[in-house]
Amino acid sequence: MRTRETMRPVPVRETKFPSPVVQEWLSLLKMSVKARACTHVHGASEDNLTKFAGYLSLFGPPSLPEAGKVYGPLIQLLLARKRIQRLASHLELLPTTPEDLQKVAAAVKAAGAIEKVEDAWFPVARFIDVALKLEVPEEYVEVSKKFGLDFWLIRTVFHQNTYQRASKVFRGVVGSVRASPEFYEQVSKLKVVR
Repeated sequence: MRTRETMRPVPVRETKFPSPVVQEWLSLLKMSVKARACTHVHGASEDNLTKFAGYLSLFGPPSLPEAGKVYGPLIQLLLARKRIQRLASHLELLPTTPEDLQKVAAAVKAAGAIEKVEDAWFPVARFIDVALKLEVPEEYVEVSKKFGLDFWLIRTVFHQNTYQRASKVFRGVVGSVRASPEFYEQVSKLKVVR
C-alpha cells in the first residue's frame, strides 16, 4: 500500500527568467499569436513561444532592422494556422546559426512569389532542408517558375527532387557552384519552347 511517505513528490515547475531581449521577443510573439486568434491552440504554449523567442534573440532586440527581416518570414512559416499545432517539432528543425536562419527567412520570402506561405500546405522539414542548400532563393524560384519545373506550389518547388533536377539542369544558377552574373543574365533571356 502506498502511503504519503512513499509517494514521490510532485515536481515543482521552475520559474524561468529569460533575458530582456527574449522577453521583448516573447511579448511580440504573444501579440502575433493573439492577432491570429490562436491563443488557445496547444502549439502556442508559453514554452514554445519562449524557445522561438530564443531563436529570434540571436538577431538582437526587435527594434533592429536585421531582426525584423527575419521575424516576418519566420512568423509566416511557423505561426500559420495550419502549422501552429506542430510548433514544438518545427522549432527543432530550425538551424541555430543566424546565417542559416537568414537563409530560411529568404526562402520564405521567395516562396511568397509562388503562393501565400500562410495558406500553403507543405512539409516544413523538407522546406527547411532545401532552403538551407540555396544560395539565392529568389533566383531558384524564378528559374523553377520560368522553366516549368514546378506545379506552382511551394511543396513541389521546395522538394528535394525538384532541387536536384534544377541543380543539374541549371548548374550555374542553382546550387553550390555559382556562375558569373553575365551567365545568369543570359539564362534569364532564354525563352522556353514547348
